[in-house]
Amino acid sequence: MRFKIPANTKHQPHLHPHAEVVTVLAGRIGYGEGEKFDASLGQMGEPNTFAMVPANQPHFVWTEDEDAVVQVQFVGPFDIKFINPADDPRNK
Repeated sequence: MRFKIPANTKHQPHLHPHAEVVTVLAGRIGYGEGEKFDASLGQMGEPNTFAMVPANQPHFVWTEDEDAVVQVQFVGPFDIKFINPADDPRNK
């Protein structure tokens, strides 16, 4: 899957039941692990960098002043579970 993530976006802590390999194709995207959003614990990924995210690993992502495009590779149907269900945009 490819995602375009708008500038100044925060994806609150969530997890997936499948492992992922995420490649930054354009822009910059922040990535951090944990059940609470804290950008100081993460790092920014530049184009052509990637992260491997284990299944069920709570993580969060964000963008700063530019859009980002990422490619996410995984096996199985896509699913996402937010640590705090109130953060799930599908519930709003």
